[in-house]
Amino acid sequence: MQTMSNYYKIHQNLLKTFKLALQQEIPGVKLFDSVNGLFYTKTGTPCKIGTPGQADCYGLYPTKNGLVYLSMEIKSGNARQSKVQKTWQAFIENNNGFYIVVHDDYMVAVEQIKDYLRSL
Repeated sequence: MQTMSNYYKIHQNLLKTFKLALQQEIPGVKLFDSVNGLFYTKTGTPCKIGTPGQADCYGLYPTKNGLVYLSMEIKSGNARQSKVQKTWQAFIENNNGFYIVVHDDYMVAVEQIKDYLRSL
C-alpha cells in the first residue's frame, strides 16, 4: 500500500523531472510551481492555501503574438483529476490558455506541448 508521504515524494519527483525535460525541450519557457493544498501547522491545525483546483505548475512562453499561458497538472500512478481540477481546466481553456494533465510518461506531455506551441 502506498502511503500519502510516499505518494507525495513520487508526485514531487515526477513534477521536477517533467519541468526539467520541458525546459530542455522548449528554450524560453518559464515555469512556476503552484502552491496549493491542505497543509498542517506544527500543532496539527489544518491550513488550506492556494486556489482550489489550480494545476501543479504553470508556464509562460513568449511568441510573436504575446505570452502563452500553460497550465500543467501532474498525476502519478492511477491518480485522476478531481471535479474542481476539471473546473480549473475549463477556466484555462475557455480563456485561451493551454491545459494538460501530465502522467508518468511525461515525455508524451512534453511533445504535446511542443506540438501546441508549433501550431501558434
